[in-house]
Amino acid sequence: YKRALLASMEFALGLIVVYGAVIVYISFFPHYLGDFQVVAKTLYMGGVTLFVFPLFKFVMPELSFSRDNQEMIHRWFIKYWVIISLCALAVAYYAQPIVNMFFDRSLSLAPLMTQWLMGALILTAFNGYMVAYFRSQGFFGISVMARLVGVIIFFISFGLLFTPLGVVQAFFCNHLSITLIFLGFISMKH
Repeated sequence: YKRALLASMEFALGLIVVYGAVIVYISFFPHYLGDFQVVAKTLYMGGVTLFVFPLFKFVMPELSFSRDNQEMIHRWFIKYWVIISLCALAVAYYAQPIVNMFFDRSLSLAPLMTQWLMGALILTAFNGYMVAYFRSQGFFGISVMARLVGVIIFFISFGLLFTPLGVVQAFFCNHLSITLIFLGFISMKH
C-alpha cells in the first residue's frame, strides 16, 4: 500500500511540472502557448512515449525480479540511453527545419523550446531508469523526494528567469536537479 501511494505521488509530481508549464504559458505568455503546447511539448511527449515509458513497462520488472542480471541490464540501459540521447540531440540540432517543415512558421520560439526540451528528454530517460532502479531496490521515497525537489526547482527557476523561454529552461532545470539527486544517491551508495 505504501509503495503504491509513493509511486502515485511521484507520478503526480511529474505531472505538476508538465501541466504547470502549460498553466504558466496560459497565465503569463499566452502568445507562446502554441510554440510550447503544439510543437515543443508534442515532440518531447512523443520522445517520452517512445523511449521512457518502456523503461517502466519492461525494465522495472526485470530489475525487480532478476537481481542476478542487474549488471547486464545496466549495460543495456547505457547503450539504450546513448541511442535516446543521439536521437534527442539530432532533433535539437535540426529543430528549426523540423518546425518549419511540419508546423506554422509563426511559431518563432518553438525551435529553441524544442532544443531545451530535447535536453530534458535525455535527462528524463536517465531519470526514468533511475526511478526503476531505486524502486527495484525498495527505495520508493528517493524518487518522490527527487520529484518534489524538482517541482520546487521548476518554480524557483521560472521565477528567476520569467521569460517565455525561461519556462522551458525551468523545465530543464527540474530534470537536471532530479538527475543530480539520483547521482548523489548512487555515489553515496558506493
